Amino acid sequence: MSFFNLAIETSGRNNGVALSVDGKIVSKTDANSFLKDRARHATGISGVLMPMIQSVLQAAGVAPGQLGLISVTRGPGMFTGLRVGVVTAKTLAFSIDCPLVAIDTLKACAIRSAVQHQLKPGQVVSAVINAQRGQLFAANFQVGDDLSSGTGCQSVDDAQVLDPGPWIARLTGDEFLTGPGLKLAQNELTSIRNRLPGLQLEDEDKRACDVATVAAIGEHKFRNGQLESPWELKPVYFRPSAAEEVRLEKGDGPG
Repeated sequence: MSFFNLAIETSGRNNGVALSVDGKIVSKTDANSFLKDRARHATGISGVLMPMIQSVLQAAGVAPGQLGLISVTRGPGMFTGLRVGVVTAKTLAFSIDCPLVAIDTLKACAIRSAVQHQLKPGQVVSAVINAQRGQLFAANFQVGDDLSSGTGCQSVDDAQVLDPGPWIARLTGDEFLTGPGLKLAQNELTSIRNRLPGLQLEDEDKRACDVATVAAIGEHKFRNGQLESPWELKPVYFRPSAAEEVRLEKGDGPG
């Protein structure tokens, strides 16, 4: 019997949904392509995610009840996208009684680059995502001995919210750099390339967390029993949204 895994990635600007069957992507779409194909006006992720999921399943001839796994990015990333993606995944998992796993977006960026470039064991990959307000979500990962499953990276440190300057300052020159946050630090990186010639930068079009990698990591976590409760899973924001911070400053308490 085939194993169907629905992957949902909503941490960035171009959200994606994919269906893998026995480890192979058979149907996928992203928000830009989905809206373009249907000649619809741009809309928020809350209005387009479920139609994207329905489209991917219908293209593969798979009913929701046939799913054996739902894999979703939990953050860090864009506040609204993560909230909608996680809530949608939780609701669907609960309604069809389907296992659920959550994926760290920084690790997914690191794994994508490690697999794409077949980085050697021990190589450190530093992944960054734009945290808005001129800051970065940043974490380091080390390539392991086996990239065949697409999950051969281990965390070196906890993710942090940093200004580009302090993140640049802790680089040693041996890292492989990836993640959409590199664009925010481009000026600083350009200025230190002569001092740290060993730095390697991912191509701009390969830096984002992609839904195919989310699917691969999700299946690995499923096989290792790393499941999430639909009741307890929460997005990883690292800090309140701008609206929540305003409420807190006014003394209104959490929303």
